[in-house]
Parts: sequence; C-alpha cells; structure tokens
Amino acid sequence: MEYTLKRILRLQDSEKWLCYGSEKGKFVRDDTVFVSFGNRQNDIYIFSIYEGVKRDSDYVNCVLGLVHDTRTEDGFIHDFELHFIDVPKEMTEDEQIDWIDSKIKEIKII
Repeated sequence: MEYTLKRILRLQDSEKWLCYGSEKGKFVRDDTVFVSFGNRQNDIYIFSIYEGVKRDSDYVNCVLGLVHDTRTEDGFIHDFELHFIDVPKEMTEDEQIDWIDSKIKEIKII
C-alpha cells in the first residue's frame, strides 16, 4: 500500500492532513488526520471509516512521521498519543466531513 499525505490546514498549535491510500495505482481509502501540538504532548487523531486502520503498521508509522523530532523549549522530546476515531459509515461524504470538523473543534476546546 502506498500513502500520500497532504496538509490542508496549518495553525500554530495544530495541523489537519488528508491521507490517501492506494494499492497498484487503485484508490483504496482516505482518512483525515488531525495533529494537536501541546506543551509536553502531541495528540494525533486518525478519523477513518475503514476497518483495520489500527492494525496497519505501515500506515500508522507514516502518520507518526508527521510529528517527528519535535522538542519542547527546554529541549525535551514531546510525548505523543495516538487516537483512532471511527467515522459513521452511514453518513454521506459531506456529512462525514462536517462530523469530522465538529469533532476537531471539540478537541481544540478541550
């Protein structure tokens, strides 16, 4: 499987990415990845309708590469936590996008 990451939003404390997966040139899946940068911890949220995302170690390693080599002001490497969030399959694509955006807003408020 090949993965292509495209950053679609970058703010001081967060980034939003789209991750496209393809196999032998054929589209397989797309997910939304949201990264929230904190003082001591970075949180990575993978929003997906596809089963098996958690077991796809190549994919998870690709996503983890989004937060490599980040350090705090005093030189310590950030901890990170990975969150898998299932997106309801019964929604239309537009509804799924709205649902993901509302969840990201909730995350940023916390």
